[in-house]
Amino acid sequence: MKRVLVFLSVILLLGGCKSSSQLYSDKQEVELKKFAGLWYGELPCADCESISYQLNINTDNTFSEHLIYNGKSKTPFVDEGSWELSSGNILKIKGKNSERMFLFSDNNLIMLDREGKQIASSFKDKYILSREKLEQDISLLGKLLEEGIDFIARGNEPFWSLNIDFDKAMRFTSLTEIAEFNTPAVEGVKAQDADVTRYHAIVESGEMDVTIIADSCIDSMSGEKFSHTVFVRIKRGNDKDFKEFKGCGKYLVDYRLNDIWVMTEMTDFKLEKDRLMKGLPVFEFQLNAKKFIGHAGCNNLMSSIEVKGNTIKFSKLISTKMACPDMSLEQKIGEVLSDNTLSYKIDKMTLTLESKSGIKIMLKKSD
Repeated sequence: MKRVLVFLSVILLLGGCKSSSQLYSDKQEVELKKFAGLWYGELPCADCESISYQLNINTDNTFSEHLIYNGKSKTPFVDEGSWELSSGNILKIKGKNSERMFLFSDNNLIMLDREGKQIASSFKDKYILSREKLEQDISLLGKLLEEGIDFIARGNEPFWSLNIDFDKAMRFTSLTEIAEFNTPAVEGVKAQDADVTRYHAIVESGEMDVTIIADSCIDSMSGEKFSHTVFVRIKRGNDKDFKEFKGCGKYLVDYRLNDIWVMTEMTDFKLEKDRLMKGLPVFEFQLNAKKFIGHAGCNNLMSSIEVKGNTIKFSKLISTKMACPDMSLEQKIGEVLSDNTLSYKIDKMTLTLESKSGIKIMLKKSD
């Protein structure tokens, strides 16, 4: 009789043990997949450069978060706890040190205030988390940008990596017989009917063909999401055929640029705040929306932007048409930015834009 009871107990115990996927209905499984995974964002900070934020949502209703206060400390603040769904699209997390709420919208997580409402702030567009990893290590990113690296790519099985400085060189490394292959930079050829660019370089040691496609790509090992799919083909001097590699890539961007900046200096111009209707010119860069907005002391400005490496390409500026007492500064800003590509550099709280002709615009991060 004891054996029967033990046997029944084991059956009941096993029957009560379900995998995490069995704990939820099909509809709930869809919700889990919608939220689960890694989320990244660069949040505003009142007394530092920015807050690098990473949120890891697990399918067992646990979470962990990491916050790095850039410009103050490289040590991450870590919290963990549990999460739950409310009203279908509201994610609530409760940790040991904090409680937060997020709204799932357009495949992003929007951080809410304590009452569950969207944050009412001029910085509200910056409280958005995405699955695409922003470069969290500011010092590493700064080093790559200082080296002139504009685009990085990598792949697995076999592991390989590619760094491109579009002005100088392409450098490929891998854990194959092609340990390293370098070429000078070449002009890219864009497809007419798709967002595809091909770079074909021929050197004495062989040739390398790189194709960059604007199509989202997920790293097969880390799960990190990239903005581009990359194909690399290499043939060395003695090789009969090309060796092919496929992976993911992205343009490097210093995400600290994603902020509001106030102009303090401009080459050959003396800025006089009292003579400008709206005060000193203000620039705002919205990297996710690929948009630039602001004003030049009087009229509002707007354009689309494309940020690659340490350069910003502005489209033709759109401006309001208010009659201003002094238009000289606005005209000069328009000449420098409109339909032009400028280099940029961020040092602590200062942003420097520089045109190809050497005109510099200095801006301070807005409080």
